[in-house]
Amino acid sequence: MKLKTIIIVLRMVLPILSVKAQWEKASDYPVMHTILPNIRLPKVLNWKDSTASLYDFGGKLVLIDFWNTHCSACIKHFKELDSIQREYGDRLQIIMSTRNSRQAVTKFLESWQKKNQIKLSMPFVVAHKHKTVLGFL
Repeated sequence: MKLKTIIIVLRMVLPILSVKAQWEKASDYPVMHTILPNIRLPKVLNWKDSTASLYDFGGKLVLIDFWNTHCSACIKHFKELDSIQREYGDRLQIIMSTRNSRQAVTKFLESWQKKNQIKLSMPFVVAHKHKTVLGFL
């Protein structure tokens, strides 16, 4: 019985210990102040168009926040991020990015905004794999 329990626990823990870092070597890290290509963001909510690209934000500093509709720690900071976006919107663009579907995010945002009585000012990129859209991540 003990051996079976140990094997089950090891099977759960070992995959966690073998997770690779996102970047293999230091030279793979994006460098601060590097000019990025005009990366296309194909599925955008809460923006003037349904698509966007980095250059659409007019040379502002761009902060991309990766989140998920099931991540309470991510959602906890929505108000703070929105406040920062409103205060520094002339120089900063916060982009919320998730792999969740457009329908799931739309439903979630409607509920969240109604509950918190805030209309979020940040664009939301939805339903994509981050590596394919943002290239360097």
